[in-house]
Amino acid sequence: MNNLSINELEKVTESEEIDNATKDVIHVFLDAINDWPVGVDSIELYEYEVKNFINQTTTEVNIKDFLKHINVIKNSWESESLTQLLEVFEFYDDGVSIKDIIDNLKSKIYPHLPQV
Repeated sequence: MNNLSINELEKVTESEEIDNATKDVIHVFLDAINDWPVGVDSIELYEYEVKNFINQTTTEVNIKDFLKHINVIKNSWESESLTQLLEVFEFYDDGVSIKDIIDNLKSKIYPHLPQV
């Protein structure tokens, strides 16, 4: 599967074929991506940026632990983005990573994306 672009994510939220829970997850991602200080064009690139920033796997526990020690003044945008990103874990079982969530989203979204 290809990378899921921000544009594709925005379009799929308008689809009648996507369930509301999936749309809610996408909205959380879009809000978190919007607050990330570096522009990214895909959800995979966002996950890569977050993983490199926190220097570990992007699980809820790792992100929460990282946020306990972040310099909010120096990294306010990253802090805001990561705080929003934590909301995505409310829709999934404990221990799942952002990469796992993205893979799950792709399996739900790709069949409904308009073919180009």
